[in-house]
Amino acid sequence: MNDHCPVEATLDMIGGKYKALILWHLSDGQLRFSELRKVITSATPKMLTQQLRELENQAKQDELEKLKAALAQDALYALMLVLAIDAEKCSRKD
Repeated sequence: MNDHCPVEATLDMIGGKYKALILWHLSDGQLRFSELRKVITSATPKMLTQQLRELENQAKQDELEKLKAALAQDALYALMLVLAIDAEKCSRKD
């Protein structure tokens, strides 16, 4: 994931020649590859495939980053819970 400002990260993600156009056409719902080719006539099949793969890889990376953040948050919560339980046990002993 990009550590720069959100605008720069967005431009990195959609920076390909056809990525913004692909995303715009997909914003209304799913389209088959052949349907995308019909609406984005200036892109060669090879270029369209490449742009779609890059978008897919970016989406996978974003999901992985979200999963890592969620796991870290869960681990922190679990650690805090254990510390709270231990603190409660120690206070009962006194």
